[in-house]
Amino acid sequence: MSELDPSSSPATESPALPYRPAPKTLGSRINSQIKAWSRETFSHEQMIGSLKSLAWVAPLTMLIWIYAEREQIATVQNQTIPISIKSADPKLIVTVNPDDQNITAELSGPRVSVDKITDALKLIPRSDQGVMIEISGAYAPGSYQILSSLVSDADLFKRAGVTISKPSPQNIHITIDRVVERELEVQIPEALIAQNLLVGTPTFEPRKVIVSGPESSLNAAAARNELKAIVDLKNFNELQTPGKHALDNVPLLVTVADKNVSISPMTVRANLEVRPAELEVKKDALPIYVTYPPNFAYRAEYFASLPNVTMYGSRKAVEDMAKSGIQPKARFEVSTKDLPADITRTTRLEFDLPPGLRMSDEDKQRTIEFKLVKQVTPE
Repeated sequence: MSELDPSSSPATESPALPYRPAPKTLGSRINSQIKAWSRETFSHEQMIGSLKSLAWVAPLTMLIWIYAEREQIATVQNQTIPISIKSADPKLIVTVNPDDQNITAELSGPRVSVDKITDALKLIPRSDQGVMIEISGAYAPGSYQILSSLVSDADLFKRAGVTISKPSPQNIHITIDRVVERELEVQIPEALIAQNLLVGTPTFEPRKVIVSGPESSLNAAAARNELKAIVDLKNFNELQTPGKHALDNVPLLVTVADKNVSISPMTVRANLEVRPAELEVKKDALPIYVTYPPNFAYRAEYFASLPNVTMYGSRKAVEDMAKSGIQPKARFEVSTKDLPADITRTTRLEFDLPPGLRMSDEDKQRTIEFKLVKQVTPE
């Protein structure tokens, strides 16, 4: 086969055309633009920068918001304000008229401060201590009227930056008195004495205490015989146990109804002896005897028996009375003071009892009627 045979030659190739991508749709183009924006906006560098900005912008924004809230001016009308008043002179004491112990006023200031003040005022009645107003020590003892607007100078409001206005009433009535001291002996309650639970008289350490308070209150209580320092034994179970006891930290009470009265020290040590448990002894009648002065020319006519008598004593005392045969008796005494004769008189009975026995409180008050008559001399 000839090399020039056309049938043996390779096929002739057509020239190559340039590459043209298929045209994009509208959705594809938008998607591409979003991806490009995201790559630029949320790049690593952009994210780090944004977080750094947020780290100080967010707290600052919060602080600005809080500050604006705190500094917002608030007003509370007709707020009740309990008050207390003291003198700059510690030797003077101020008492507020009961009708003036609460005033009303308008409070204004930063909202947070006003809220704190109103919350604090709600707690004051529980402490029995109002917002303190201090007045000059130049006032002498006596009665006065002071302006209620002085409450605006109280530290509670000044420190909070809260303004007080429109106080009512405008005047507060006060009494100023001297603070004085009185030395009192410690005593046991009269009710405990009446129960006769104790043997003898208790001793106290210290034996005397100092009571201080307004001079007028202490003087008035003393005039009524009510100025006393009394031990409070109600919470001591030792009173239920016969025998001797030493009680520490026994509280003291002052029998003066004035909160400005105080006592020092507030507790004492008590040494006492509790009487053994008592038995009740009843007698249908006790014989009554009469005692005459020497060479008395008169005799007493009376009913010689005292009916329905009650006595108390320890078991041993009651048993000893039964063994000894010694019986209780009543008696009274007459003298020339009971003359003239033939007149009915009344006198208090005395009692002669075996050791360890005592009359009931009611029977201690028993009396007897008698009449003196001339003694007849036998012829």
